[in-house]
Amino acid sequence: MFGISGTELFFIAVFAMLIFGPEEMPKMARTVGRFIKEFKRAQSSMEAMIRAEILAEERKSADQAEAAKLDQAAEAVQSEAANDDDDDEDEEDEESL
Repeated sequence: MFGISGTELFFIAVFAMLIFGPEEMPKMARTVGRFIKEFKRAQSSMEAMIRAEILAEERKSADQAEAAKLDQAAEAVQSEAANDDDDDEDEEDEESL
């Protein structure tokens, strides 16, 4: 936890007990526990928000790519339709001659 070994944690606890006394230690432990709990909750919340933003951005780029493909397909169909209309007009002109 936080890069603190067991020995270091023991010395910190003994030092805190000397400074604050054994009566205040349970209250301080609860306070530290609440702080750690709130910190982890905030960390989880931030991670979830970041993941949601990344996912939304990926979906947006995928949607844009799909829209570009659809636009290209629509242009291809329109150009084919225009070519077919031109061919039909040429055939009608030849038949009328």
